[in-house]
Amino acid sequence: MGFPIIAPIVVKPLPGSPGYAGDLETVVAAAVKDAKLLDEGGVDGLSFENLGDAPFFKSDAPPETIASLARVIGEVKRASSLPIGVNVLRNCASASLALSYAYGGKWIRVNVLTEAYVTDQGIVEGNAADVMRVSRSSLTSTSSTRRHSSSAPFVNRRSIWSRGGWPTRSS
Repeated sequence: MGFPIIAPIVVKPLPGSPGYAGDLETVVAAAVKDAKLLDEGGVDGLSFENLGDAPFFKSDAPPETIASLARVIGEVKRASSLPIGVNVLRNCASASLALSYAYGGKWIRVNVLTEAYVTDQGIVEGNAADVMRVSRSSLTSTSSTRRHSSSAPFVNRRSIWSRGGWPTRSS
C-alpha cells in the first residue's frame, strides 16, 4: 500500500476574518468546486484548513470561524465522498476534533502537537495531552513539519500519534 494523497481545501476568509468579503455562499461554492476537482484528480482525502483567515489566533478560534467552517465542510461532504480531516489554524485542536468528529472525519492536523515553536502568533506550545485525552475515536492526529515557524531552542524531534491508519480510496 502506498501513501495516500491528502489534498488541502484552502478555505477562503470566513466571517470574522479581516479578509472576509461578506458572502459565505461564495466561500462555500469555492470549496465545493475545489473538492470536486481534487476528487476528479484522484486524491485520497481532503483536509480542510481556514488558511484564508490569517492572521490566526494562537489556539482558540472564535465561534463564527468554527460555525462557518462547519457550513463549508457540510456542503463539501454533500458533494464528495472522499474521507476528510480538519486543521483549524493556528493550533485549534479542540475545534479541529469537534468538526472532524461531527462530519465523520478520519483525522485532524495539529500544527504543533508536541514541543514549542516560534510563529507569527508568538510561541505556540504543543497540546498533545489535551488532544489525546479528548480523541476517543479513530481519528489520526499528526504533528508534521511545522509550516511558517521555527523550533524553539528546547527540543526538535518529530512526533506522530496515530490510531486507525491513513484513509485510502480502498478503505
